[in-house]
Amino acid sequence: MMTIDPAFRRVVAVQKMLDDLHNRRIVGAQIRLYRIRRDIGQSALANLTQMPASKLCKIENGTQRISPEDATALSDALNVTLDELLAVPDGEPDHAA
Repeated sequence: MMTIDPAFRRVVAVQKMLDDLHNRRIVGAQIRLYRIRRDIGQSALANLTQMPASKLCKIENGTQRISPEDATALSDALNVTLDELLAVPDGEPDHAA
């Protein structure tokens, strides 16, 4: 019998959750909020994470799925856990786009 690593299961679950545009918009809004709270401009965060500013803009707008590598880089740069960065609350959030 094959066992699946719990971390791998978590990655798969997060990727499925981010298939939904609404969830991507929530995560993007959270990234933007963490960035603004830390007084980091979008260009500066793009430089910190070594991603193009256009990609970060699309992630914040929810039009591009966030890769596990990008999520890790953003959580490190914003000093938040991956769970905080990728949290999608149950129900309709107050800040939904």
